[in-house]
Amino acid sequence: MNMFIDFYTLDLQYTEIYQIQLRRQAKLQSSLCENSLHALWSDWSLMVDVPSGSKIRRTPVIRWVENNLTNGTRDITLSWDAPPDNESVGGVKYNLTLSVWPCTKKQKGMDHLTVTQTYNASITYSEARISIFATNNVGSSPRKQIIIPAVKHLNYCDSHMSSNINKAMKTCLEWYKLEDGETRPRTVENFVRHYYFLHTMKKNHYKTAVMCPFYSKQRAPVNGPANVNISDVTHESAVVSWSSIPVVEQRGFLQHYVIWISGQGNTSKPKVYKFHNVSAHKTSFLIKGLHPGASYTISIAGRTEAGTGPNSTVNFETQSKEMGTETQSMQNEK
Repeated sequence: MNMFIDFYTLDLQYTEIYQIQLRRQAKLQSSLCENSLHALWSDWSLMVDVPSGSKIRRTPVIRWVENNLTNGTRDITLSWDAPPDNESVGGVKYNLTLSVWPCTKKQKGMDHLTVTQTYNASITYSEARISIFATNNVGSSPRKQIIIPAVKHLNYCDSHMSSNINKAMKTCLEWYKLEDGETRPRTVENFVRHYYFLHTMKKNHYKTAVMCPFYSKQRAPVNGPANVNISDVTHESAVVSWSSIPVVEQRGFLQHYVIWISGQGNTSKPKVYKFHNVSAHKTSFLIKGLHPGASYTISIAGRTEAGTGPNSTVNFETQSKEMGTETQSMQNEK
């Protein structure tokens, strides 16, 4: 062992308990042998206990629950499990960092040191980043980071939230792509729905004042509705249903669905009817005024302010008048 250095590394067993004492030898003159009786040693130091237990090897697993969402903030409860007993000897502390300040180019973190396994925080409606690592007498665990996503996206602007904003308030604006809710693009893409948050700040405390989806530029939907189906067919009516056009395919705010029907068969001549526009929130429509025993083709498309997208079509036949009347009688008897 080299006596002229101030540190030395020892390999110790996790399952053993150690105590250490040190003493020091004075620097010898060159004319004296190292084993000479003239070698000067210090007294032994006080006995020191080596921290026992194991280093925390597992990354903490964070769970979170949203307890309350009101007035532009939401209360979050964070929780995590303690390390195993052999890693908790001597106590464990948890280092928690919350990056919850919106609109900052560099995320501002709030650091907290706690010995408990829960923590309550109040955050805005936008994304928050939480990280944690555990520390014992031996060392620290790997750091774990989670992202608490933004509040569930709306399909409309919440006009009630903006009533408490005044010119004296300090505000900031941030936005996300609506599809994933986590990216913060530097620029806004055309034909892609984004989602913005307007935050107000008072005494260094932020809350969300407005949430709203938006497009920088819109186009017609790229596809028509999927899964178009016909049901409840009678001699004079039928129900058409479909799946909503996904947001990524809408490329704009969907205003309504447009339904066309063309008829042939025993009608005197083919006719094309343009039905009422159907609300964008609906996925079915009752078609009335059809002819008995006739063949029909239904086309349905979504429409934004930029235009109407491609059609999805389905074919069907109405019942004969006799069969339709019989079916109606059976339903009335039930």
